[in-house]
Formats: sequence, C-alpha cells, structure tokens
Amino acid sequence: TEIYTGEDTLSLHDALRSDRAGRPLLSAMAIYKDIRKNDHGDGFYYMAEKLGKGNARKLKRDLYGFEEAEACRNFWQKEENYNLYGEEF
Repeated sequence: TEIYTGEDTLSLHDALRSDRAGRPLLSAMAIYKDIRKNDHGDGFYYMAEKLGKGNARKLKRDLYGFEEAEACRNFWQKEENYNLYGEEF
C-alpha cells in the first residue's frame, strides 16, 4: 500500500512494519534540502497521521518529522537494534 500526495509517495507497508515493531519511522531521515522546503514532504505527515501519530498539519507545525529523525538516529546507532533489525533493510 502506498500513500500518494503530489510528489510524495511513501510506502505504508514499511512504515507499518516499523511502527508495529516499535521502531521510529525510517522515512523521517528523508527531507527536502531546498532552502524553501527544508522539511519532510506532506506525504510523510499524512503517513504519520494514518499510523495514529496525530493530525498531519499539527505534526508538521510541531516539527514531528525532525523529532522522529532524531529518534531514528538514536535507535539505529545502538548496535543491538542494528543487529536485530538491520537485515530487514
């Protein structure tokens, strides 16, 4: 299953797998590097909303994507997490 909004296509299947395993969303690591769009795409926030993280617009306003990216970095830097789940990716 995919969520498609404009230019953003994200894999809901991968997100659900991570969410159910208690892992942060790996897609939080992908952001626009354009000065005008230094943020996650709207698709990321719509996916987070579908996963029950909250309202997409509020998540974007609250910079949820950057919090999730930090959680992702912290999670994957732990060797035990990498050893346990790294093969999936």
